Formats: sequence, C-alpha cells, structure tokens
Amino acid sequence: MGMNSFTWDMLYPPAEKITGMLLWTGGAGSPKAAPGNYTARIRYEKDSAEVPFTIKADPNYALTEAEYDAQVDFLLQVRNKYDEVQKAILRIRDLRTQLKDLNGRLDSTAGPIRKSSDSLIRQLTGIEEALYQTKSKSAQDMLNFPIRINDKLSGVYGIAAGGNAPPSKQVREVFASLSAQADAQLLRLREIVQTGLPAINKLIYEQRVPVIGVKENRSSSANQQ
Repeated sequence: MGMNSFTWDMLYPPAEKITGMLLWTGGAGSPKAAPGNYTARIRYEKDSAEVPFTIKADPNYALTEAEYDAQVDFLLQVRNKYDEVQKAILRIRDLRTQLKDLNGRLDSTAGPIRKSSDSLIRQLTGIEEALYQTKSKSAQDMLNFPIRINDKLSGVYGIAAGGNAPPSKQVREVFASLSAQADAQLLRLREIVQTGLPAINKLIYEQRVPVIGVKENRSSSANQQ
C-alpha cells in the first residue's frame, strides 16, 4: 500500500527522430492535448480504475473548444505524415544496406541478381533524396541545398503550432500539397517492397543467398474524449 503520483506533460507521442539528420526547421514537435474532458485509465495486474479529469484552457486566449481541437487535430495530421516519411527513410536505409551487403556476397555468376539489386538501390536512393536533403552534412550545407519534403512538413508544423489558433486556409493548402508529394514517394517505396523485393528474393532463393527482409515500425497515439 502507498501513495503514487503520475505527472502528464499533456504531450502526444513525438514523431520518429533520426540520429544525425539535419533539418532547417528542426523537425516536427509533439502536439499538446487540447482543453477538454479526459479519462485516465490505471491498471495494475487484475485491478483497474478510471479517473475523469479536465484540462482547462488558458483564460488569456478567447478560443472555443472546437478551435483548440481543430489546431490539435491538424498538428496530429502533420506529425503523422512527417512520422510516416521519417520511418520510410529509415526503411530505405535498411533495405539499401542489405542490398549493398548482398552485392558484396555475390560472385561473377550472379549477374541478374546484381543487376536487379543495383536497380533497386538507385530507386531507393531516388526516393530518399525526394524525402530528405541527403547532401546536408553540416549546418552550412542547409544554406546551400534546398530542403525536401520532411523538412517542409516540419516547417508547416512549426507555423501551425505557433500560438493558439486553428490552422489557416493557407497552411492547410500547403500541407495538402506536401502530403500528396510525400504519398507519391511512399507509393514508390511500397511498390519496391511489394514487387521489387519479392522478385529479387526469388532470384536469391534460386541461388540460395539469404533474402532481403523488411523491418516493420510501431506507432502509438492518444485520444481525447
């Protein structure tokens, strides 16, 4: 028996962060839960309890609950798309590493496999370069090379998160455009995973070389009542 306490920072889970990645806009942040009614669910072994609580709005801002919700909902959409792009970049890097390792194991009789592997590597690199400015190796590079989709999404997040206000028409339009651009690249990646990899794995299997695997990512979310 005893007393326990838990402090919630009211932040939703953050998007994927990639070590060493340089972004002009710093990366998408973590949205803060909107004012409103919530329920805390506490579980310990077979026992559980639910405790209702309320997050109160800052009285210095004359926003309605609907306007707070609109801002948080939009920030979550941007965070989720940014997170999807970040996870895609990690997947691309993992697959490309495996393909390069594969090439290092192939002998002179594995020409068709090497040709397919090189093609996939080029395609994966092209997708990554559309999603992230891979030339940025230092802070100075960010001044010399244009930012890509993930950095632009991060910028949209920063603008929409500034202050307390529902997202403007302009910021929604920019996000819709960037989201469509991201989806086009993510579709290319899915096609490689669903078509390109099985094709090369078939060739690999026929020559008894270890196949190329795909790592899955997990995500979590929080919901308001």
